[in-house]
Amino acid sequence: NEHAFIEHIAKGQTMIRTISLMAVVILLAASSGFAQVTGDYRSAVNGGNWGTAGTWETYNGTAWVTASSQPGASNNVTIRDSFDVVLDASAKNCADLVVEAGATIATGVPLPTGSIRYLRVNGTTATINGTLGSTSGDAIALESANNGGTVTITGTGTFAPSRVRFNSGVSSGGTLVFDINTDFKYTGSSGSGGVAL
Repeated sequence: NEHAFIEHIAKGQTMIRTISLMAVVILLAASSGFAQVTGDYRSAVNGGNWGTAGTWETYNGTAWVTASSQPGASNNVTIRDSFDVVLDASAKNCADLVVEAGATIATGVPLPTGSIRYLRVNGTTATINGTLGSTSGDAIALESANNGGTVTITGTGTFAPSRVRFNSGVSSGGTLVFDINTDFKYTGSSGSGGVAL
């Protein structure tokens, strides 16, 4: 009986180790699967324009490949560490936006200007761990296009847009959550004042 009991405990311990190993493998596989999804975009060229396909790589479900177009409203976008992307025109779109530490997105157009360029977030999150805008004033602005939803602006970086607003197509209302220190830079087109929010 004592021998059978010890054998039973040993089999149980082996089973626990096997289950634990399987759990670790499943968790690792799941976490790498959440890192990107088919259609995600990431910066591939330092200093590239948002509207130029060659600025981007897109995830095809297996690997990152050269993009054939700029990101759209359904594409998550990551601007990677040590990459700067230029918002070269207004009305550019993404789903969720991530600006990694060491990365920048800006227009290069100083304030004051009447040519504000809006980047539309159609998803739920803009995570700014790098820099959006410029502490000296840049024409980039963030626009929520999440109709009836919530966009949370978060991160540990520099969030210095000229303006933040809802897109005119947001007819069902929405919520903007600022979970980041924000330094609005808009002073109107002439520099004599304006509304930044």
